[in-house]
Amino acid sequence: MPKYESCFKKAFLQLERQKTAILVHAIITNPSGKRIVHAWLEYKNGLGQECVYDAVTGDVIGRSRWYEGYKPENPLRYNHPMARILANESDMYGPWDRENLEYMKKQGIIAISTSPQMEAFKKSVMKK
Repeated sequence: MPKYESCFKKAFLQLERQKTAILVHAIITNPSGKRIVHAWLEYKNGLGQECVYDAVTGDVIGRSRWYEGYKPENPLRYNHPMARILANESDMYGPWDRENLEYMKKQGIIAISTSPQMEAFKKSVMKK
C-alpha cells in the first residue's frame, strides 16, 4: 500500500471504513488564503443531506457551506473501487491527476517517495 502521509492518506483510510462515500481531490484555498492540494470525503448523512468529512480536522460540515468556504478548483471524485485501484497502481494515496501533481511539484512537495512504482506512475500521468 502507499506510503505518503497526509490528508490523502487520512481521507483514503476513512474511505476504507466508509465505502459508500466519495473521495475528492482538489486545490482549495485554506482559511489563511493559501492554495493547497487537499483530499476529503463526501457522502449523504442519514437525513439525505450532502456532507463533507475532512479527515485532517475531523469536521463534518454541509457540502455547500464547505465549498463556499474552501472554493475547490476542479474537484475530482473517486468511488471506493477506483480509489483502491489508483492507490495500488501509484503506490500513493493521492493525488492521482496531472493538475494536482504539477501543483504539488511547483510547491516542492512532490518528491514524496522514491518508490519505483510511484515514480513510474508520476511519469505516466505527467506525460498526458
